[in-house]
Amino acid sequence: MSESSAKTLAGFPEQPGRRSWAVLLFFAAVALLCYSSALPGPFVQADLPMVASNPNLKAFTPSLHSVIQLVKANSTHPFSELSLALSYYVHGPNPFWFRFTNVVIHIFAAFFLFLLLKTTLQLPGAGLDAHKAALIAFFAALIFLVQPVQTQAVSYIVKRKCILPALTALLCMLFYVKARLASSGGKRIALWAAAGVLFVFTIGSRENMAALPFLIVLYDCFFIQDMSRKSLIRSLALMAGMALLGVFSALAVMDFAPMNWLTERFVVMDFTPAQRLFTQPRAVLTLLSLFMFPHPSRLNADHDIPLSNSLLAPPWTLLFMAVIASCIIWAVLNAKKRRIAAFCILWILGTLAIESSVLPLHLMTEHRLYLPSLFACLLVSFLSFTYLSNKRAVAMLCCLAAVFSFWTWQRNHVWADAKALRKDCAVKSPNLLRPMRHWAETLFYSQRYAEAVPALGKTLALYKDFHARRIARAKSSEQKGDIYHAMRHYEMARFAEKLYAEDGANLIAAMKAMGMEEQARHKTKEIARASREMAAKYKNLGGLLIAQGMAHQARAICEEILQYDPNDSEAIVTLGEASFSEKDWTRAEKYFQRALSSKQQTARANLGLGMVYLEQGDKIRSAKRLGRALKSFQQENAKDAAPVWRLYFIMKQDSGKVGLLLSRSQARPAPAEGFELGECIGSFSGGREQLAAFLTPYENKFVWDGFR
Repeated sequence: MSESSAKTLAGFPEQPGRRSWAVLLFFAAVALLCYSSALPGPFVQADLPMVASNPNLKAFTPSLHSVIQLVKANSTHPFSELSLALSYYVHGPNPFWFRFTNVVIHIFAAFFLFLLLKTTLQLPGAGLDAHKAALIAFFAALIFLVQPVQTQAVSYIVKRKCILPALTALLCMLFYVKARLASSGGKRIALWAAAGVLFVFTIGSRENMAALPFLIVLYDCFFIQDMSRKSLIRSLALMAGMALLGVFSALAVMDFAPMNWLTERFVVMDFTPAQRLFTQPRAVLTLLSLFMFPHPSRLNADHDIPLSNSLLAPPWTLLFMAVIASCIIWAVLNAKKRRIAAFCILWILGTLAIESSVLPLHLMTEHRLYLPSLFACLLVSFLSFTYLSNKRAVAMLCCLAAVFSFWTWQRNHVWADAKALRKDCAVKSPNLLRPMRHWAETLFYSQRYAEAVPALGKTLALYKDFHARRIARAKSSEQKGDIYHAMRHYEMARFAEKLYAEDGANLIAAMKAMGMEEQARHKTKEIARASREMAAKYKNLGGLLIAQGMAHQARAICEEILQYDPNDSEAIVTLGEASFSEKDWTRAEKYFQRALSSKQQTARANLGLGMVYLEQGDKIRSAKRLGRALKSFQQENAKDAAPVWRLYFIMKQDSGKVGLLLSRSQARPAPAEGFELGECIGSFSGGREQLAAFLTPYENKFVWDGFR
């Protein structure tokens, strides 16, 4: 620390003076006025499951055991969850007090931002006098307080997980600065201890707070070390060390298998890690545009942003990336000459970096701007006082704060009404399934059938698109031998089909309520046909479940399919395979015979019967059925038999039986009926390489060293 830095703040008040308390009261009055329209509102969206009905919050008591249990239940946001639990314990599931607490946290965040900025701008590195520093800090904090884009973070109760760590991060930095500038040893130790406790609390409140150590080092280098060469080298070395520690910690969380960790969590997302990464430059600049012009018509609780599949698809993806890179380069090159502006830019992009990577998060959410906007508001205020006279800057920023206050109050009317919020999301994101379904459901249960009919129709179309994408991803995973993730995608497709049927029933009911009997009849047939088509596409899930030893679940799926089409031979034969897997030979034989009577799936059905007879000790009937199965496989040029047989043979460690399934070459005649089983197996001439290729997709699930 430079000597001038210590001298500059030697007389800086350790406790807020009268003017500071006046600022706090003013901020409280303004914030309560802006957010008054949202305070009486109910729980909305994720507030219901994550707050109102959260069993962890309900069971919380102010005891060490309860705190430990809560932390274990929520390892990613333990301290934020603890704050919600304390609120629940004090005033129960009352949304008013939850939201009021959020507003109070927001008020203190703005107040401590004012104190931190006033402290920072009086440092020698900033080059400002005390009066101007106070003005810039005040208006920066005021703009932050009334920014309409903050409404999602403040009025959305569950997003306390964003505003609370931002508050503690500000306090941590404030104590850190004072500790660096403190002269006495005892006082410095106390300040360091307070900063350390707040640091731990902040890091344990939200994932993106992992950037805090880097931001503190960057701040120290810019404003306390006065950008000296020695401090730059030291800071870069420290950042590199923290980066390595951060990478190691992240890998440890991912069990040192980052690709598997990401793939597992992206299963529930409707995009891949690569698509998210390519989309983020556009998402970041779109968020910053919302900060610059936060009119309520542009704000949305569920943004729909088109995906980028590569740097050139769409072509402006690369342009947006170049803009961000240019900003970083400008900030680095101008770090000494335009220190405040450069630091603000690095802060904004640095705080967005973690959540704008390949992490399995939504593409774009407004609450992600809460932490970046701390110094984004400083940039606005600083540039105003730099390029305008003090009077004009004050006038302009007062007008801006007044407009923002009105827009925040206006936007909070939407957060105060769950139906209004659902409508707002559906209107602004008509091609997103979640908001469209919520709004259609609201219209239907409000008996607004004339509006519900087109909304439900749109929802059904979105479900079909979602289902098709999931089936495509399931088949892709299946082809790669990734059976587990194929199952997950099939399950999500199945879930979509169920909701499609439910919403379809609502649509038919709405049509009937409006007297549209003929349209309702046509729609009933259309939905039934579409449901059959959708259900038919996840039949493979039955075989995959059997291969994983989940025959009971496989049977449930096939029975659902038979409700749509009682004669679906593929579902029938899969039921036989499930029964065989459960060693119910009688029921398995019944299903295989039923499949044969339809003259479809004859290869699998004969194979199943052959195995049933083999288990029952009837070698003659078994050989006959296995011979027919082999002949059918050759004639139909069918794919490999169902996973249940692969699993069975692998578990029995009988390479000859696996070979029987592979004997489908047109060049080799099928064995004659009546051959003994051994003769059928003996006709197989496939080598070890062919067998290994067949078993490759199952390498992660089974061990068959004796097969190689």
